[in-house]
Amino acid sequence: MPNWLRKSLLLGIILASFYLLVVVLILLFGKWIGQLEMFLVSLTFIAVPATIFTLNIFDYTKINYFVSTIFTIILVFLFYTALGIIIFWIKDKIKNKNP
Repeated sequence: MPNWLRKSLLLGIILASFYLLVVVLILLFGKWIGQLEMFLVSLTFIAVPATIFTLNIFDYTKINYFVSTIFTIILVFLFYTALGIIIFWIKDKIKNKNP
């Protein structure tokens, strides 16, 4: 596996795990931490549009909140992995061009 692909997958996993941690904290500690959700997930800027997108697809109930959260985590992972692939692949090509 190329180094740039490994870095890209790691970036996607770390940021998707961060979003999952925020969701778990909200579920564990109740509504008061829910007010911090938009600030925390804004650190991963794709999470907010992805959440709005998935909440428009699924009705906002407990079961569908779980499904939309999983879908959002997958979108966050895919977005940042693709972004990492672009960045690290270009960086690798530039480094190999100029030894």
